[in-house]
Amino acid sequence: MNADELRLLQAPIKARYRDEPAAAKHTFRASGTLLPDRPSVRVDTAFAHYDAGLHEKAGGSGAEACSGDLLLESLVACAGV
Repeated sequence: MNADELRLLQAPIKARYRDEPAAAKHTFRASGTLLPDRPSVRVDTAFAHYDAGLHEKAGGSGAEACSGDLLLESLVACAGV
């Protein structure tokens, strides 16, 4: 998709938000459940379910995403779109 196609796609959305600012509001949700057998949390969002834990350098196994991984992934996603 090029910039002109994106502008065309977003034009009616932006017009609606100008007319109805409250329509632009969105609340993201995530929940977490501590796992009793290791220092990890089961994370549930609208799009994914995964376990996040300590980085290897902080005593984790390296098998789970750490908070640094999750932060970088969100930054890449934002920059990518």
